[in-house]
Parts: sequence; C-alpha cells; structure tokens
Amino acid sequence: MQELSFSTCTINEMIGYMFDGKQHPNWDAIYLEYVDVSGIGITQEYELLLGIHNLQTRLNSIPKYVQIQVACWHNFKQLSEPVNQKLARYGYKIPTDNPLQYLERILPKEKRFLHDLKSKETQLVKVRESQKNGSEGKQARREFIRLLNHLGTKYRIDRDKTTCEELALMVKDMNDEAAAEQMAKIAKGN
Repeated sequence: MQELSFSTCTINEMIGYMFDGKQHPNWDAIYLEYVDVSGIGITQEYELLLGIHNLQTRLNSIPKYVQIQVACWHNFKQLSEPVNQKLARYGYKIPTDNPLQYLERILPKEKRFLHDLKSKETQLVKVRESQKNGSEGKQARREFIRLLNHLGTKYRIDRDKTTCEELALMVKDMNDEAAAEQMAKIAKGN
C-alpha cells in the first residue's frame, strides 16, 4: 500500500477526508499543502474582514484629513501637500482655488461607505453563523464539486487518478489566469 501524501492522494480520497469523515494521520499536512500550493487560503471570512478593515480605516482617516486641510487653509491659506496625497489615494483631488467648498462636500459623500461597512459586518455575522450551524460543510462540498466541474472544462480530471498536487496546480493556474484577466481589464479602464 502506497503512503498517502500530497502527490499520491487522489481527488476521491480528498473528498472522503474533506467531507465524508474519513481520517488519516497525514491528511492535515496534505490539506495545508493543497491550500498553500493552490492559493485558496483567502476565505470569504478573510475577504470580509479585510474589507471591513479597509472601510473602517477610510471612515476614520478621511474626516481627520479634511479637518487638517481646513485648519491649514484657515491658518496658512494653503493646503498640506502630504495630506493632499493621502486624500488623492481615496480619489479626492483638492483644487487650489476655493478648496473649502470642495472639502465641505467630502464628508457627506463618505457616508455611503457607512452603508458598505454595515453590509459587510452583516455578511460576516451570517458567514460565522453558518459555520457554527454546520451548513458550511454542505456548501463547501457543493463549491468543491463546482470547482471540479469548472476545471473539467479545461483539464482532464479523473477523480480516481488525478492527485491533490495536480488539482492544486490546476486551481492555481485558473486563479492566476483570472487575476491576469482582471488586471488587464483594470489597465484598460473597464
């Protein structure tokens, strides 16, 4: 009998260990290597946490930047260039003629991000509740099967022969191609 490893574990064996309760002493190490090689370590929960952090940073920083710029204008009749650069990262380019009028309009515009923050926080609560209730396992199995079906349109996959290592490399290639397409769209401005 062959030792179970990242390069010998088949997709059907993976399904058994991931979803059907089968156990093997090497499975945790094999799965960690699969996650690492395939690049699937970013979960929905992680993406939501990252989005929440970014929105909180935005909502905390921009009012302070606006306050600094207003104070600089009142005291020195000029704007702080480093703060202008920070505001520009968020899409605000402060005009030098009549900047106070422009600065006054920033904070009301930022209120829409409060809605985005609340939405992401609600989604995070739902994701965490589904993990507690066990519905995550059924959803994860469905997503895994969908992934296999999607990869099957490009690669030949035999669940009894294709290994965990081969699958991880297919997933990585698919994700790399999707990221390259996304970057190309961004570069084109679409």
